[in-house]
Amino acid sequence: YNLRPGDSLTLLTGKQARTVRLAGLLQPADELSRSALDGLVLADISTAQEVLNMPGRISTVDLILPPNADTRPIEALLPANAQLQPASLRNQALRQMTAAFELNLTALSLLALLVGMFLIYNTISFSVVQRRPVLGTLRCLGVTRREIFGLVLTEALLLSAVGAAVGLGLGVLLGRGLVGLVTRTINDLFFTLTVQNVSLSGFTLLKGALAGLGAGLLAALVPAWEATTVPPVNALKRSVEETRLQQRIPALTAAGLLVMAAGWGLLNAAAQSLLLSFGALFALLIGAALLTPVVTRLLMSGVRPPAQAALGIIGAMAPRDITRALSRTAVSIAALMLAVSVIIGVGIMIDSFRGTVAAWLDNVLAADIYISPAGQNLRLAGEIDPEFIRHIEQNPAVAAVGLLRSTTVFAPGNERVEIRAVSPRPDEKDRPMMWGIGPPAELSAALDSGAVLVSEVFARRHNLPLDAPSAVTLITEAGPRDFPVVGVFYDYAVPELGYVLLRLDTYRAHWPGDQTITGVGLYLQPDARPRSDELSREITGEFAARYRLSVSSNGAIKQNALEIFDRTFTITAALRLLATVVAFIGVLSAVMSLQLERTRELGTLRANGMSLAQLWGKTLLETGLMGLTAGLMALPLGWLLAFVLIRFINLRSFGWTLAMESNLSIYGMALLVALTAALLAGIYPMLRLNRLQIATAVRQE
Repeated sequence: YNLRPGDSLTLLTGKQARTVRLAGLLQPADELSRSALDGLVLADISTAQEVLNMPGRISTVDLILPPNADTRPIEALLPANAQLQPASLRNQALRQMTAAFELNLTALSLLALLVGMFLIYNTISFSVVQRRPVLGTLRCLGVTRREIFGLVLTEALLLSAVGAAVGLGLGVLLGRGLVGLVTRTINDLFFTLTVQNVSLSGFTLLKGALAGLGAGLLAALVPAWEATTVPPVNALKRSVEETRLQQRIPALTAAGLLVMAAGWGLLNAAAQSLLLSFGALFALLIGAALLTPVVTRLLMSGVRPPAQAALGIIGAMAPRDITRALSRTAVSIAALMLAVSVIIGVGIMIDSFRGTVAAWLDNVLAADIYISPAGQNLRLAGEIDPEFIRHIEQNPAVAAVGLLRSTTVFAPGNERVEIRAVSPRPDEKDRPMMWGIGPPAELSAALDSGAVLVSEVFARRHNLPLDAPSAVTLITEAGPRDFPVVGVFYDYAVPELGYVLLRLDTYRAHWPGDQTITGVGLYLQPDARPRSDELSREITGEFAARYRLSVSSNGAIKQNALEIFDRTFTITAALRLLATVVAFIGVLSAVMSLQLERTRELGTLRANGMSLAQLWGKTLLETGLMGLTAGLMALPLGWLLAFVLIRFINLRSFGWTLAMESNLSIYGMALLVALTAALLAGIYPMLRLNRLQIATAVRQE
């Protein structure tokens, strides 16, 4: 603001404007301090009391105590409406919020890594199979199994190191881009946050490097073990691995069902543990991946007759070749299936969340126009001048005025509790309730008598019963007081704490020193409701500048809320796309592997008269069937993923109950993505067939 010491500065508090003189400027030592001090004004207590119209009152006292100090003498001196609170609790909400962000984003990132591990497995396995003659010769010459095992793992480690190094660089770039999305979400939902620079710790890079190396080694264990257990005479035969996989399909199927059952059991036994819940979710996904070989074989056996009838020999060969090469195709199908199931699961969750929030907004936004102090935020709530309320009550278009006092009080144990004190609605419409004592008339009478309602998040956070009467204890100006809880309502407005709803008269009876109003809702006459946007502009023009108000119509608030909601899940869509791209590369890798392994077979087919166009058709049909199989398997798995996210993960993360909504378009889009990804992955291998030399392909040394 180009201010210098000695300049005048006007501070706005409620309806009052106070002019103060700037005594000096703080000079922050670094950017972190500059960010923390941004917007902060310091004054002595008497000046602050005068500016804030709080003569003789103090809101906070900070104490610096020696280590292990006995606080009981201090607590004995406290007035009834004060609490002794550790300074660490001030950051509790921030820690909880960032922990929830970190855990959810980490889970999505690990899901992308899980999909990538299938790609790593395919790559290492193909590398082993491609060099089976070399490995077989080495075994015949006396190289031990341990040396072969070490050779394969060393190669995997080197490849993983290169991939991890590239991944760290790309991760830093991706992280810098996603910081803006996360910051915007925090600003929309919690409080204003300005990120001056992106922090990058060595520990974060170390974790990323270890994740890359660990994933590579873990995915390479099975191919390395396979390379050591095959006898030297069989190491030269490609069919051995496929035969062994076909024999293991019953065991893989049983293992998949067992892992899914264990995951479901862990999910229900995890109580409120998010870590165990995500572990159970990953068990369900891995179990489903183990079922891929048996499902693929069953689907291909069912597809082959109609495909042969429609496309002739090509239609018979494509599903047969997929079944013959399950060691390659099943892994790629599983990777694509997991990626597509994420599209379905997260899509259903977002649609369910959005539909629930939209229905909730329709219920809770009963007024036609809402008015709040200009610039109000969660850190500093403003107030509305009573003079404006008297003016607006006289407007002929206004049928009734609803008043709101939003503030924070304490509960025993030094815990802050969000309070919403409201005047009765003109029509006392039902809130979307989980539980209430009875019909709306009984609920209204109970609220008039001093009872309260609590949000679902608050009830779950404080372990209150969701279907029976209970009570909450709040520290009023006269000391602790128990308030009967007569209902639990759905709410999505204060995600980390929840809040308590009570009558404005009840609040003022127990906190008589606070007559502030922080929000006003206008209920218009029936003939004026169609003009709510126009009236909102008129009120803004007449009163907003004079009383420093922000005026919004019902429709504008709903639109803004849904826009914030859509922005919140942008980062989820980015990670979902990442998993899909990795799966696409996996399908491409599998098809390329199959072509290289079948070079002699493809040359023989060409030598026996199969045209290039027929080879193209066979390749595209194979990739299309792989995509179709992945898409069909992803449909039930995606629904299961959405169910777990909505009924377990989301509930344990935020305490919100959502109505699950399944839109058929999500399933159709996911199936289309699977088919498109698989078909696109087949284009390059198909073009490579143009360079196939028949004589070279069929030659055998």
